[in-house]
Amino acid sequence: YIGLIHKMHRSEVVICKFRVKLYIFLDI
Repeated sequence: YIGLIHKMHRSEVVICKFRVKLYIFLDI
């Protein structure tokens, strides 16, 4: 998982983190 993040661009990592937070928010 960490290796995958290193291969991705920083912008993509930020988007992924934002989506995770968004999904958690929607689940609540």
